Amino acid sequence: MAICDQCGSDMLIADGCEWAPYPYETGPTDPIPWEGPGRCPDCNAIPDHYHHPGCDIERCPKCGGQAISCTCWLASEPEEGQAQP
Repeated sequence: MAICDQCGSDMLIADGCEWAPYPYETGPTDPIPWEGPGRCPDCNAIPDHYHHPGCDIERCPKCGGQAISCTCWLASEPEEGQAQP
């Protein structure tokens, strides 16, 4: 059993994860759902459903690279006294 930290589902059974936007500086951006065929070989999402966090197959919606190693989503450093999102 592999429980997702974000949605709490068993990744071996769940259709995919819940929607969670990427916090780009230009505003929240939708993640790219798995485009199949069949289940994602890493996180087990079915086509048209979102990957679970940490999936090696998920693509960055901004640059198209591997999301898990991409830095596009990082927001700028907060100014002094500002809380991070």
